[in-house]
Amino acid sequence: MALPLTREGIYTIAPCSDSWLGRPVVKGRPDSHRLKQVRVTDYDDGFAAAMVLDRCQESLRQEVLFASLPDGRALSFERFTALEDLAVESLDQGFLRITNEHFPLLDPNCRGVRTLYRPDGSTDYRGWLGDREEDDIEDRLGRPAWLNIDDRLGIVYSGTGDAVYLNRHYYRPYRAIADDLTLSRQANERAAGAGEEAGRLTALLIPEQAHEDTPFSRLDVLSGPENSACLVTDGYLAAANFAANRRMCGFARARSEEIMVYAGAGVVANGDNVRYNVPLNSVSACLLAATHSLRVDGDITVDTASGGGIYVTNTGSERVEVEIASGAGAGENLTIDVGRTIRIE
Repeated sequence: MALPLTREGIYTIAPCSDSWLGRPVVKGRPDSHRLKQVRVTDYDDGFAAAMVLDRCQESLRQEVLFASLPDGRALSFERFTALEDLAVESLDQGFLRITNEHFPLLDPNCRGVRTLYRPDGSTDYRGWLGDREEDDIEDRLGRPAWLNIDDRLGIVYSGTGDAVYLNRHYYRPYRAIADDLTLSRQANERAAGAGEEAGRLTALLIPEQAHEDTPFSRLDVLSGPENSACLVTDGYLAAANFAANRRMCGFARARSEEIMVYAGAGVVANGDNVRYNVPLNSVSACLLAATHSLRVDGDITVDTASGGGIYVTNTGSERVEVEIASGAGAGENLTIDVGRTIRIE
């Protein structure tokens, strides 16, 4: 189970038998779990986890990257790939149970209503007990780029299905009044051939975030080799290698005005593209913090050393100007001749 929490803990996001991770239903293949590998890389103030799991009688492979950032944010990546020709009857990903009780002593959190914010507006969902299933309200939200739960949890995400909010009122048996949010639901049966992707969800979770700030939160998905994943948000890069062997994974993106430098990753900036080279063991993940951002008018490579040194090499055919936009030495301008290397502390 993976579960993001706000400072109110389970009074906002409640644990239950379901999980943030996906729930596939494959025709003729009852669900099962065969763990292939899971590794958690611990840091002083965070972690990064990689997991490979075979589901539904080993017909569907589930690959997961989940990283907890020092500031409370979390990055999540989940992909399902068919291991044989099959029919996916349904697939839910990104499930959260949202407590919607009325406890006056816990006001304003448990005030008997939750407000769901989205790009096209907001909806108030009231929590109360009903007598029949028809009292439940299910809203299909399409595929918004972001959602915010009651100014308590911001979510920036992208999925292959549609978001659904269930404002539940009928409970048998009664346990607690709570709503269900599913970020990506594929409700219609579809065929998937062997090797074909059956579903994917990438997400950035931001506890304690006001809804006005959620649209400006950044989540980038970098392209990389097969059986890998890489997510970038402000200040951090999380990557995973799901393959059975250690390798150097190269993750690419379009070049922007500033080139981010991450401790532990090499950078190749060439033309309109930037590639981050990250060494990763088999079925393992890492969480890398940004140390600098650079403004560069040419082609360079950046290598980071374990002692903290950053080495920038001019790989182009002309002299380049480098401005340190952020990090140690911010504001400094450097000139690098063709083929030469300089060190940034």
